[in-house]
Amino acid sequence: MGERKVLNKYYPPDFDPAKLPRGKRQQNNEMKVRMMLPMSVRCKTCGNFMYKGTKFNTRKEDVAGETYLGIQIFRFYYRCKQCAAEFCMKTDPKTSDYVMEEGASRNYEPWREVRQQHGTTSSSSCINSRAAAQLTTPLIRLEASADHSAWQAEHTHLGQVSSCAMGCCEPGCAPSSWRGSAPLAECTAVSWAACSLP
Repeated sequence: MGERKVLNKYYPPDFDPAKLPRGKRQQNNEMKVRMMLPMSVRCKTCGNFMYKGTKFNTRKEDVAGETYLGIQIFRFYYRCKQCAAEFCMKTDPKTSDYVMEEGASRNYEPWREVRQQHGTTSSSSCINSRAAAQLTTPLIRLEASADHSAWQAEHTHLGQVSSCAMGCCEPGCAPSSWRGSAPLAECTAVSWAACSLP
């Protein structure tokens, strides 16, 4: 019996790689892929819910004649875990998402609705707008002012605070890693004594 973890294989002297049978690829470049569901879906045949992250053995193929700015679009065929009915979806490079085609329906996702209202396809701008909205709440402002006070106390004894620790008066006044990474309000104070912000 041969070694199980060999690095080199034995090739006989009369070996000719040109004589090896080659498998033919199909026209639509179909192959089997193991992947996870990118979103939660519900089977239209049996009503079974399959959640995001469920692993499937899928068939992947190129969508013939469809591209977006030169990016190839792929179609994936899944089978329901309960009734084995087939459903398929394809990639949508324009929105960096997937589109359900048949056999299942996509579950409601509230953040997709927010993205469509803002007219954006990326989640980063939605997260930034959410963070900006959170800065206006009193509890977040209180936490931020406590962070500022702690930062000021830490750097005052080192003689590093020359102006407002909000970081909006002089560049380099406060670290860029300050929570929120943006001042709570505009500050034009020259020193902490003159700064009226909390």
